[in-house]
Amino acid sequence: MKITPAIFIKSDGGTTYEARDLASIEYRKTKWHPDLFIYEVGAEQTLHFRQVFAVAVKLGYGKKEQFIHVAHGLFYLPGVGKLSTRTGRTIYLEKLLDESVKRAKKLGSQNQKIAEAVGTGAVKYFDLKNHPSTNIAFDWKKMFALEGNSGPYLQYTYARCQSVLTKSEKDLKKILSSFPHLHPKEEETNLLRTLYKFPEVVIQAGEKFSPNLICSFLFDLAQKYNVFYNKFSILQADSSELIDFRLFLTLAVGQVIKNGLQLLGIETPEKM
Repeated sequence: MKITPAIFIKSDGGTTYEARDLASIEYRKTKWHPDLFIYEVGAEQTLHFRQVFAVAVKLGYGKKEQFIHVAHGLFYLPGVGKLSTRTGRTIYLEKLLDESVKRAKKLGSQNQKIAEAVGTGAVKYFDLKNHPSTNIAFDWKKMFALEGNSGPYLQYTYARCQSVLTKSEKDLKKILSSFPHLHPKEEETNLLRTLYKFPEVVIQAGEKFSPNLICSFLFDLAQKYNVFYNKFSILQADSSELIDFRLFLTLAVGQVIKNGLQLLGIETPEKM
């Protein structure tokens, strides 16, 4: 089997990327003593990190399973091609976030803080909802789609939950302490079954280094809640027990969406 050697010193005496990556591993090991060394870098660098990690293990910096390369896909501009600093095809983050905030304001809220939360959340979610290895075509419409798999859609669903809870004017602690024994409708059962899976999904996302699993779960949960919301009355249900039950579902959905988005580094405005 042909083995590609790792080069650390160039003919002119300069160091290579391999040497510098090894130096950074040694520094991090000495300073922070991490359990894992995780590099999320483009898939085209797979061979590079295989070599670096193999040498790091030989030098005693850690065990093989402690070094992980999460191979990331590429961003593409429609009609332009992949983003590349060398060719000048780039999107500067500052300009991107400024534009995202402007687009967030067009969704309805002129509050600057909310617009920033929605705008930056849209950008983060658009990246994280895809498997890390997936190539992504940059698309403003998909990023801000209020009826699709987007950050604003999840934030809107969370805000909807908070609006219902605020209008109820009920003591939510009492609802949690006196869970009613009812026969849930199919849409309510779907919500309960989905909510139950959240801890498992978070564990899987961590083990597989795939935050997109949390995104997929949250989108599925939000869709099911909105189906439930549009089909059934919550505050005008037939009995106080049923009102409490549906408020409990709303409370749980809102909390899980908030927890999930926080794990992704995305804020959840109370109003939109």
